[in-house]
Amino acid sequence: MGRTEVTEEITEYTPQVALSYVLDGPAGPFSTAGSKWSIAPASMNSTVLTVEGIFTPRSWLSEFIVWPLAKPFLRRLTHRVIGELEHFLIAVP
Repeated sequence: MGRTEVTEEITEYTPQVALSYVLDGPAGPFSTAGSKWSIAPASMNSTVLTVEGIFTPRSWLSEFIVWPLAKPFLRRLTHRVIGELEHFLIAVP
């Protein structure tokens, strides 16, 4: 989002349940940005992963012009990260 370095502050951590964080300072067109990752068992052999993005636009311009462009990008990025995590978990004995 236009930065070369980002500091994330963990705001919630419950082992094997949830992890939340916010970015330290503004993130591109957003005055704040963060995420919450939660897991819950779905059955004996599966787990549900929920990812929530939290973004506060800096201005109406960000909300109505930038966000519709950023949302699909962030969705693809999240899917890619989840795929990489899944690949890693399957590869680990």
